[in-house]
Amino acid sequence: WLAALAVIGVGAQAAMVRDVVGAEAKPSTPSVWETFAKPGGPTFFALKLSPHVPQPTAAPLDLIVLFDTSASQIGAYRAKALEVLRTVLGSLSANDRAALVAVDVNAVKLNDLPVAPSSEAMQRALATLDRRVPLGSTDLRAALDAALEVAAAGDEAGRTRTILYIGDGFSVANLLTFDDLKQFTERLVESRLSFNSYAIGPRVVSELLAALANHAGGMVVFDDDRSDGRKFGRYLAAVARSAVVWPAAVDFPQAVKQAYPRPMPPLRFDRDTILLGSLDSKAAEAKQPLAIKLTGDLNGKLVTLEWKLTPAAPSPDNAYLARVVEAIAPGKGLGLPTVGSVGLAELRRRVNLGAQALAMLGEQALAFGRPNDAAQLADEAEKLDPENVEASNVRAAAMRVRQKGGNDLSMKRARAEELPPAPAGRAAAEAAEAADGELLNELERQNRVVEGFLRAEVNNALSKANTSMALDPEATRNELKLLMDKVQQASELSTEVRAQLVSKIEATLRAANRMATLKEEQTLQRQQIIAEGEARERITRELFLQEEKVEQLMSRFGALMDEERYRDAEALADIAEEMLPGRAGLRGAELTARMLGYQADTNAVV
Repeated sequence: WLAALAVIGVGAQAAMVRDVVGAEAKPSTPSVWETFAKPGGPTFFALKLSPHVPQPTAAPLDLIVLFDTSASQIGAYRAKALEVLRTVLGSLSANDRAALVAVDVNAVKLNDLPVAPSSEAMQRALATLDRRVPLGSTDLRAALDAALEVAAAGDEAGRTRTILYIGDGFSVANLLTFDDLKQFTERLVESRLSFNSYAIGPRVVSELLAALANHAGGMVVFDDDRSDGRKFGRYLAAVARSAVVWPAAVDFPQAVKQAYPRPMPPLRFDRDTILLGSLDSKAAEAKQPLAIKLTGDLNGKLVTLEWKLTPAAPSPDNAYLARVVEAIAPGKGLGLPTVGSVGLAELRRRVNLGAQALAMLGEQALAFGRPNDAAQLADEAEKLDPENVEASNVRAAAMRVRQKGGNDLSMKRARAEELPPAPAGRAAAEAAEAADGELLNELERQNRVVEGFLRAEVNNALSKANTSMALDPEATRNELKLLMDKVQQASELSTEVRAQLVSKIEATLRAANRMATLKEEQTLQRQQIIAEGEARERITRELFLQEEKVEQLMSRFGALMDEERYRDAEALADIAEEMLPGRAGLRGAELTARMLGYQADTNAVV
């Protein structure tokens, strides 16, 4: 459901908050209206809104902690996450309450109701959490359902309620669809339940966590090694206390043609809220203040916020807005992970970085006599950044080359035909050999350019696929199949390079197939409820059986390697790695078999 963001090149660290400088959340920034005028087209904007009223006195807090206990949360990650949790609870006041939910294949409420953070009930919940072995995968759908249930059960007037998720956001056990995201954000907003997260783990799904925070009035804090768990915990406790304005109605001036996300996300006092859209060009040029009025709920009281902001002069630095607004328009901005100005800046950096890379590839293609490819790359770069000077230069140079005779290589051949007859004898033979060598070298250089371009394209596509397959495995599979066809049909690639790229795509395609199968299975099993003890016993037993099977497979693997049946051995190692991903030695065994298989195939050809 984040396909639009994949198009504009948002990577795995969208909308991040990394610098934790203290225990207090930073105050909101002034409201700003940035613009970009597309040549011959509309004016796009990024509107940064902050509440301009004093933040009310913090109300008593109900904090619902969703603690990830899946298999990825082990070792140093689990130790730091527990340190963060205990620091957050220790930072709460006597009037605050907290509830703890353990999340893996099931969401287990360790507290049915919010309790005092220092109470015996919370201490028992923490002790149970300490004994819980990290196993299985994460079901964020069940986690959000559990949080909403706990919040509803402990609902009391005059209390601020918020969720704090601690984990990686990788919801493999029950994938969240576009409709799920829409449904959960609507329920969170209706319940006045903000969503905050502390992203920690070997791999985090930052887009999902940021999208939930953006649409549900929360924050995202990403783990790093520069700060310890206590500092993160104090900061998160301050974040949880921030008041939230829940919009009920918003009136934009007539000059605003589109504004996303729709509906408007909540406003916080420790960051700004980002709206992207398009604006009447004449209104932008008039440099007159435009009025925005918002009515909303702040701590149970109706408030009215009004801004009178003058759109800033269009700037080429904001050229990325054109591509972003066009990409998010079909979904009305749902899933946009712009958590404040920090998230917007990261979004801009990603888009501009993609445009610059495409322009550089265009320059290389042009230098080696491929003006058509250069023009296509320039087109793609200008879609991301219409003001990219390098892309404009590449386009103009490509047009000149085509007007003069197609491409550099064809021009060289034409010039060779116009040369006077070569001298007879040995000198003529040497001249002909030199000309042939020049053409062959030119062809080789062109092939290397295409090879480099395809390598970069495949690596970028696989990186995006590894993120998107958890959200939309079917679309990811289709994109990978198209990429496979493109690589197989590229005549410029050598057999070895083609085999390497195909192997990478096939491996990712297998992962996407497994993800799609898992999604279908989870849909069928959604109504099943398994008791905690039975689930853990079953998982432990299956893990033990898998280990036995893997031992048998690897024993057979050794025999196949001795028989020099490398392809069969590679298949067995791959099956073993699928059964126990991450186990030491399995990946190395697979790669060894693959390498020896390639070597054997090469020797057979020679």
